[in-house]
Amino acid sequence: PRSTLFPYTTLFRSLRTPAANILFLDDKAENIEAALAVGMQAIQYTTHEAFEQEMRVRGFDHLLQLEGHTDSQNGKV
Repeated sequence: PRSTLFPYTTLFRSLRTPAANILFLDDKAENIEAALAVGMQAIQYTTHEAFEQEMRVRGFDHLLQLEGHTDSQNGKV
């Protein structure tokens, strides 16, 4: 339903960027489906390992290591 998509369309409009420029992360399939329906990129979070793999596949691996953070802050230990 259109009302279900409203929060997602509001998001990319308020950011003034095309929906395709947004990477949406969530653990619920219905939220992922809604984000995809409005044109966002989306990853359904299941495990951290699967998340990291999907980020690498999409070429976002540089975002996995936060600059200025220790390994423990980045989940590496």
